[in-house]
Amino acid sequence: ISHTHNYPFSQYFFNETISNFLITHPYTFINIPFIFAGFFAIQFLQLNEKKILKNTVLLVNIFILVVLSLFDIFNLTSHHILVRISQSVGTLGLVILSSISFYIWLKEKNRNARLYFIAWIWVIMGLSIYYLTIHGIITYNYLTRNALLFGVAMESLIFSLALADRINSMRKEKESSQSAFISLTIRQNEKFELGINERTIELSRTTEKLEASNAFNLSIFDSLSEHIAVLDENATIIAVNDAWKKFALENGGLNHNYIGTSYIGICELASNFPNGEEADEVKEGINLVLKGQLSEFKLEYPCHSPTDERWFLMYARPILHPIKGVVISHLNITDRKKAELALKEKEQVLRTIGDNLPDGAIYQLVSRIDGSIYFP
Repeated sequence: ISHTHNYPFSQYFFNETISNFLITHPYTFINIPFIFAGFFAIQFLQLNEKKILKNTVLLVNIFILVVLSLFDIFNLTSHHILVRISQSVGTLGLVILSSISFYIWLKEKNRNARLYFIAWIWVIMGLSIYYLTIHGIITYNYLTRNALLFGVAMESLIFSLALADRINSMRKEKESSQSAFISLTIRQNEKFELGINERTIELSRTTEKLEASNAFNLSIFDSLSEHIAVLDENATIIAVNDAWKKFALENGGLNHNYIGTSYIGICELASNFPNGEEADEVKEGINLVLKGQLSEFKLEYPCHSPTDERWFLMYARPILHPIKGVVISHLNITDRKKAELALKEKEQVLRTIGDNLPDGAIYQLVSRIDGSIYFP
């Protein structure tokens, strides 16, 4: 502090009043290194998780920084006694820090705690020799006079080694953590890939089952003799069976399955041909089924070719799940229709014969297997 007066800039911070105060009350700042030593011990020895040891160090720091400073500022005791108290408390603080590091070294086999303990042992040895020398117990010479400096020098050297070892330990811990993280990531990836593979196999099996089920359903769908078309909610054809395709192809259809074609459009086109009123009726019936206003629509209609007379029975039934739509089926009822027409023709023959018989005459008619009629 006396040398600061040689530098004009430092006089701004250490004017005469402040300098005199610090010189006459040295314990207001001389114990600051002990405070730093305490906080360094807390961090270096990782005492934050050890509440009792941490509180012990903090208690010693508070006593050194606060109590001794108050004694010095308010002159509560003589300087001679304050020096002895400071020396005793400082030595006790060093012993406490050494004991804590020795305890952690033995309990946790901590390499940093071992080096920390050895470093403070050198300071305690140097301080002990210094105390014995100034009290005349040990001969005063160059070694004994500078024993504390030698102890501090050894402390600094060992602390340097301890810090280097701590840095290496932290680096190894980081590398170990990274390695563990990488290993964990690899294991998770392997587990994830295994799960994906298992899921893929499961999906593949499910897909195969669905394909087999679809193939089975399609085979049933194609085995039906009715001409079947499936319409979506817009009355567009989305599926037809083999009977439909065959009929369309045999009757000059350019697109033999009509997939993607509007069934309503087909009806509107057919309305321009003979019997077009039936096409209009079909269109209206399909629209009613799609709107849910009709549960089923059916219609018998003729569909003659240049060489054959044909009749069909059409059904339109709704699809409710999983999508809305309509199933259209056309059943060939030509045989039934021809039988009905033949029966009507026979009935007409019989009615004509009956109408021309004399009153009161009774005749016996016999119908042969081939359908002909004769009088016995």
